[in-house]
Amino acid sequence: RPSFSGKTECASEVVARPSVAPPSSTSLQPMQQLKALERIAAIVYVSTAAPGLLRRLKQLAMSGTPGARLLTVFTDEPYARTSLLIAGEPSAVAAATVSVALLAAAELDQREHVATHPCIGVVDHISLSPVDGDDLAPAAAAALDVGASLAHTVPVYLYGAAHPAGRTLATTRRLTPYFKAAAGWTAAPELPADFAPAEPSARTGACCVGATPLVLNYNLLLDTTDAAAARAVADAVRSRSGGPPGVEALALQHDGGRYEVAVRALYQHLEL
Repeated sequence: RPSFSGKTECASEVVARPSVAPPSSTSLQPMQQLKALERIAAIVYVSTAAPGLLRRLKQLAMSGTPGARLLTVFTDEPYARTSLLIAGEPSAVAAATVSVALLAAAELDQREHVATHPCIGVVDHISLSPVDGDDLAPAAAAALDVGASLAHTVPVYLYGAAHPAGRTLATTRRLTPYFKAAAGWTAAPELPADFAPAEPSARTGACCVGATPLVLNYNLLLDTTDAAAARAVADAVRSRSGGPPGVEALALQHDGGRYEVAVRALYQHLEL
């Protein structure tokens, strides 16, 4: 994302369940809304499923910035993780994204976060993308604005078109404790943040901010509690392990001990 997630059940057959729900059953699907109305989109991942704070975040995203709109929200309670999809004009999307991120950073404590989904901060990840077309420049400029605006609050690691060398999100995460227990982590000496406060706080952790082509995310819920089997599925679909191009995948334990494979796929590589 800026993307849309899907939760699917994998057993003898697969049944899709969107994990970023449309605002109403009568409205256009998110992709149609984006391509019809918006220039760029941002997805903000916050490390919480707390209903009270989420109501405030949604209200802020819906009414806080003219020119930006909140399209979808998805909360995965077992992961204590919520994504908000915001779209509109680049400057408005950047401003709305910063407002949401600052509220989450003020209210949450990364040291108290307990969940199986990896993260490095209370505002774990912000991605920005062009809605239609290949011009990444507006999304990259918006990502830099977001990073600079968060600099006094949380260390920011840039990726994609927002990073001078085009470093990927996966590479950036592998340089941080993202795939390990990261509670209370602030910054890695071997990976200086692109933007950072003078005194990073263990309470907020850090944040990845970047610009890429449109991304689709799907979580494939497996009918197994076998970690090795789940990792084998992730390996089969991950580009780095010989899978299709543009695909990242990670096996995670979900509710009830069952595993799922979180899939992140660049939209430009998909045939839909």
